Amino acid sequence: MIYTVLLFSFSSLIASFFTDDVNVISAASDFNKITAVILIFSAAEVVFSGAFSGAGDTLPPALVGLPVNLLRIPLAALLSPVLGLNGIWIAICSTVFLKGIILTIWFRKGKWKKKKSKIIKPRPNILGLTEVE
Repeated sequence: MIYTVLLFSFSSLIASFFTDDVNVISAASDFNKITAVILIFSAAEVVFSGAFSGAGDTLPPALVGLPVNLLRIPLAALLSPVLGLNGIWIAICSTVFLKGIILTIWFRKGKWKKKKSKIIKPRPNILGLTEVE
């Protein structure tokens, strides 16, 4: 949250570390502000994609990621004639927002807990306890 506020508040200053070009600073500042608004959703996307993968359930991130990323193209085509470069930033950020929401909801359903790994098979040890190979 602190990073979001700092990125939004000092968007031009942050951009000016990389260039002196006023036009680039202006575009980067807009991008920083738009991105700052959805950072928490970006974090959710990354965290829950990793959690699904760690649980051995890699299908949800793939089922969400591919079609939603493809949605960026028509969204950018619709928004850029009206909003210019900011339309492209908004298209990208809106899909990040959408993926973060969908993956969070899907993960909270908890079906990944019932996923059985095909690689790790339990076997009983000499004491009769189950251990993982």
